Amino acid sequence: MSHDCEPCRISRRALLKGAGAATTVAVAVPALGASAAFASTNATRRGDVVVNVFLRGGMDGLSVVVPRHEGAGAGHYVAARPTIAVDPAAVLPLTADFGLHPAMSSLMPLWAAGRLALVPTAGFPLNDRSHFTVQRQMDHGMAERTAADGWLARYLNTTPGTDPIGVRAANLPYGQRSMHGSTVSVTMGSIDRFRINGFAGPGGMAQAALRALHEGGSSLVDQRARQAIDALDLVAAAPIEPPANGAAYPTTGRGRRFGESMRQIAQLIRADVGLEAAATESSLGWDYHSGFGPYTDGAMQGSVEALAQVLAAFATDLGPLMDKVTVVLMTEFGRTFRENGNAGLDHGRASTMMVLGGGIRGGLYGDWPGLAPEDIDRNGLRVTADYRLVLADVLEHRLGVTDLAAILPGFTPDDAARLNLADPLVEPAAPVAVPSGATAELPPVAPADRPEEQTPEPADDAPAVAGPGTYVWVTPEQAVVHVEVPAPAGDPEVAPIEAARAALGGPVSSYVLVRIDNSSGTAPVVPPLMSVRSSDGVPSAYRESWIVLGEWIAASSGVDVAGAEALGADIRSRSTVEPGTSATLALVAAGAPSDVAEVRVGSGSSSVPLAQAVAAP
Repeated sequence: MSHDCEPCRISRRALLKGAGAATTVAVAVPALGASAAFASTNATRRGDVVVNVFLRGGMDGLSVVVPRHEGAGAGHYVAARPTIAVDPAAVLPLTADFGLHPAMSSLMPLWAAGRLALVPTAGFPLNDRSHFTVQRQMDHGMAERTAADGWLARYLNTTPGTDPIGVRAANLPYGQRSMHGSTVSVTMGSIDRFRINGFAGPGGMAQAALRALHEGGSSLVDQRARQAIDALDLVAAAPIEPPANGAAYPTTGRGRRFGESMRQIAQLIRADVGLEAAATESSLGWDYHSGFGPYTDGAMQGSVEALAQVLAAFATDLGPLMDKVTVVLMTEFGRTFRENGNAGLDHGRASTMMVLGGGIRGGLYGDWPGLAPEDIDRNGLRVTADYRLVLADVLEHRLGVTDLAAILPGFTPDDAARLNLADPLVEPAAPVAVPSGATAELPPVAPADRPEEQTPEPADDAPAVAGPGTYVWVTPEQAVVHVEVPAPAGDPEVAPIEAARAALGGPVSSYVLVRIDNSSGTAPVVPPLMSVRSSDGVPSAYRESWIVLGEWIAASSGVDVAGAEALGADIRSRSTVEPGTSATLALVAAGAPSDVAEVRVGSGSSSVPLAQAVAAP
């Protein structure tokens, strides 16, 4: 079956790869024998704060990421939804073939910054269309098996904290099944009501009585009671501040409640109370069996607009703290492909999962199944990405989990199916200082010629030499990463990429090439985020450019477009560089620094400065 068309530049498979009123605090008490748990501060926490948002009700993913080109099935989509389809000509372009609902424009700055990943064919692996069954299984991180605890609870229970006082995990505004079974989570209706009521007086009286009751006790219950009271005191002492950076959460309408929960999660993060995980939900009316409405002013339009406004406000509120925060949004299923007789949509299959954060590789992910009649799964968009593939990337790459089976039991992702939508955490190791060389080319790196052996002295927390050239980093797994930064202006090598990118809607101002020599490495390497900082302090972030890769190969190598697309798809599928191999990747950014002052690898506070190996002529 073919879906090819003249304007389609990328193959279909490669297209997307790249508490109650009386008591407002509930504190989980672990089973006997569990070890003490501690919290982390923003400074001591190694992994991200993870925020899990469940969009309960079944969100229609085809109204979020909309096919806008025939190669993606735009004609089939419009024909299947005569009164409720989003006009493909009105969407906000994401790629040549897909666009975002026009009411979600507040998310476009995150998309442009490479901080938003969309997986439009994600879902539960089994064809179960019961809200309650699928929600429960996804909250537990399961498929066919059952569990007594949630996937976030298992993560927290198997990961030690570093601070004896703090709030490691929070549910707002009430308990979430993903946290069920956690030994450290608290549930709060709101921060200002996070207290213990009792004795017909202020909560402080009850807290004092409980502290006196458990003071000095050595049992696990005594320890946990003291820890809970410490958490209450910590939150009570935290500054209650308005949203930062001009962030505006919805205060009326459909997004008010969800906005309030996300605002308070952001407040806990900014107050640095030790938060490592938070869980909430967004019931914005997704279950539209009828009354879906037109994309311009209908019910679904209001839902997606509110969702986007809250997420954008959250990111703005946190500002630089988003470098160490990952938000995961999931829903139990999408809706039917064809609209029903009530101008609505019934329970379907795949929907769009969303992940945003400073360590996220923005883009579209997953294999697009097509929208022709033979591609549809019982009137639903076919699931091609198990929802646990997204969780696996977040757990391993942003939270530092090394035993995935302990968090997602029964799930062993195939390497070929991995999405790699997040930058791996970078060990805070010293950079490798390499003296400037006279040669313009770096020779192949042999084990005996490693830069770390050439320069035993530790380097400062900055490159040895500023300016364009080749920067070197030796990973903890002993892979050697060369980041080749061209001159920011007037470099003739930029021309092929600019010419190729122009066909997709605009030139690329700058790029870097990354050569990874993992011939002597001990573990696979996933290329992380690279950043280049100019002398005026403005950074430019560089990420793997799956969008322009095929076009760039064609323009720079002279091979035909079909061959370039095939090669580009192969490179994208091999974004993990295995031991004993090497790879070259093209990364692009929207803005070029006027001159290079620093090159770093990694995200935010977990990044590592690189030393320059070859100075510019």
